Amino acid sequence: MARETVQPTGGELMFAICVAAICALLAASIGFVGAIFLCGRLLSGEMTEWALSLAPLTALAFGTIVFVLVFRWTIRYGDPPSTDQ
Repeated sequence: MARETVQPTGGELMFAICVAAICALLAASIGFVGAIFLCGRLLSGEMTEWALSLAPLTALAFGTIVFVLVFRWTIRYGDPPSTDQ
């Protein structure tokens, strides 16, 4: 038996993108500041300059992961299609 899938409307897609973007922005900010803090705390001397490359990479990774997770969760949330036939 094939399972029916309901395609999201344009408004649902826009809402999911906006919510995921806001969450990704927050996660990227936390990742950026966290990487700078950890590099300053755990490394010493010239090694603290690793923060210049690790902070943007961490922000990008956190933002991407959170965007994908929140977008997928938001799109899948809701009532399944009815099985009345």
